[in-house]
Amino acid sequence: MMPVVDRPTIASRPRTLVVVLDSDLTATLLDPTGAVVAGPARAELPVAAEPEVVLKLLWSLVETLEEYDRTTFVIHPSPSLAAGWDVIEPLLATQSMRPVRVVRAAELVALPVIHGLGTEMVLTLGPTFGAALFVGGREVVMDLGAHPFRKKATYADYVGGNAWAKQGRKKWNKRVHRVLGVVLEVFKPDRLFLTGRDASTVSGELPANVSIVPDRSLEAALAVWS
Repeated sequence: MMPVVDRPTIASRPRTLVVVLDSDLTATLLDPTGAVVAGPARAELPVAAEPEVVLKLLWSLVETLEEYDRTTFVIHPSPSLAAGWDVIEPLLATQSMRPVRVVRAAELVALPVIHGLGTEMVLTLGPTFGAALFVGGREVVMDLGAHPFRKKATYADYVGGNAWAKQGRKKWNKRVHRVLGVVLEVFKPDRLFLTGRDASTVSGELPANVSIVPDRSLEAALAVWS
């Protein structure tokens, strides 16, 4: 007699649910090639959202999508998030009965970009400012966005969020170049990559070791399983 299977099996060509926890919660379903099958579905987060509350919202989003085989859960560190996110992986794995990988957003954005040699930095310019530092391909965890930069403004305040809209393209670009000058002097990376929603609007001459690259974090959400 065949045993009862109470847990989904992993397909030979698995679909991946990519959940991004930022200022809101989004869920996108990818096929094995990285193409979007469904979503993104979005939900607003309450202030200081606890993991259990986020998971309850997530299930309401999943109901609008199709079947999936595994989950990549992406966390953007934010003051609005409560502590205790180390529990999200076992909680989500138990509730979904599917494999789960939890990854920091800065690391995910950087994975398809870095060479894995020397000192490299990735700055994400967009709704959330992100910074990731890698030495020999290994991440040095930091939260640069929360550090003071100028006139009581943090790095995230200065060039992230809605700074582009508030300052306008010309003034915002001056801010970006000012940030680059400080970051290059302090960290002295061999290579620095700019990515994210607003990176394509950066203008002016960039240092030889700075380049603008497309955001390929959805591809990286699959790569964490390889």
